[in-house]
Amino acid sequence: MAFLQKTKTCSHISLSLGSVTINRAAYKTPNLALFHCHRLEDVSLNGSNLGDEGLEAIAIALGKCPELHLVSLAGCGLTDKSKDPIAKIIALHGVIKDESTWSSSLRGEAPPVASSPDLMINLSRNSLGDETAEAICDALHNDKWLLGLNLGSNLLSRLGTELFLDTLTKRNQTLAVLALANMKTPGSILHDRNRYLQQVATESREKRMALGGLLLEWGVDKDTVVEVCYLETLGKVAKGKGNTPETVLKKSTLASPKARADRVQPQSSVSNGSRASLSANNNSNDRSAEDDEGGDSSDEVAASTADSHVKTIEYLIEQLSSLEAEKRKMQEYVKRIEAENRQLRAELEAQPRTGAESGISPIEAQIIAQLETSISSLADQVEFMELEKNHKSSAS
Repeated sequence: MAFLQKTKTCSHISLSLGSVTINRAAYKTPNLALFHCHRLEDVSLNGSNLGDEGLEAIAIALGKCPELHLVSLAGCGLTDKSKDPIAKIIALHGVIKDESTWSSSLRGEAPPVASSPDLMINLSRNSLGDETAEAICDALHNDKWLLGLNLGSNLLSRLGTELFLDTLTKRNQTLAVLALANMKTPGSILHDRNRYLQQVATESREKRMALGGLLLEWGVDKDTVVEVCYLETLGKVAKGKGNTPETVLKKSTLASPKARADRVQPQSSVSNGSRASLSANNNSNDRSAEDDEGGDSSDEVAASTADSHVKTIEYLIEQLSSLEAEKRKMQEYVKRIEAENRQLRAELEAQPRTGAESGISPIEAQIIAQLETSISSLADQVEFMELEKNHKSSAS
């Protein structure tokens, strides 16, 4: 993080320092650029050695970023000592967003579109326990900006899980995604909050794809992801265009311009002024009918395209799930082979050796070489599957 110490202003939209070794001395510098990055939207420190001390040093800076949408701190070595910094991030972000909305209303401006929760925090693969759960629940009491929270692979007990359930039921109405390792998704509580996820999904194609990928990564059911990010979104767009069954039926029964003209045109002779008036009405009706027919055609094309996109997304999600399952199986197999290899080495090293048997026999060396070749081949296969998965995700 040495480059952050040299920068006093920053306009980065995304900051990713995953799996890097962070210099602990950088936390204490007063000119840390993170304190000046007010336009940050995504911050990822996954797999870094951030630790409790590091999070405490940057918590205020993160909480004061009004445009922040994602904070990912998975596998950062966090413990319950980080409970206050985590709660501080949630509370400060809420204060900043509340002040922004309030000041906009004082200036007579329309409320911002993003007046619903939009912050996602990933705290998975750490050592957070019930103390952290209690601190987060206290912060959620008056919060309405946290949209999703991932606490998978931590140390929460049943007590911590019950704290979250009680908070979602009685005290917080906006948290829409809660990922906990020992709790199934409380659909009865969270399903009604899917509208907040749908609002994010409708902001842009990039946000929709990013949200869908993040929800899948957090273990949300793929059918729910499709419903939230695609099916419901397309349904809202269609409804906004008036493509209800009743409307389509009404449009399909409209008379043709010629038939409408025949019905309006009188059978007896009329004055010239009346003829001119009727002719003008007929022309107006003709244009309206043509507009309706054009709207029908464009709506049909849009509906067909939307249906095609949904089927494509469903297929890609199924393929992604299949690849992930194969990858997990392959990784388990590799781990098992590596464990057997380590056990074999330990057994060989533990065997007493005489002066003449100080080295490994040719047969043992051959077995070890074959095992190492198999492990290398399996690792290559896992890497290939990972590349193929990334390629499919980018193609979608």
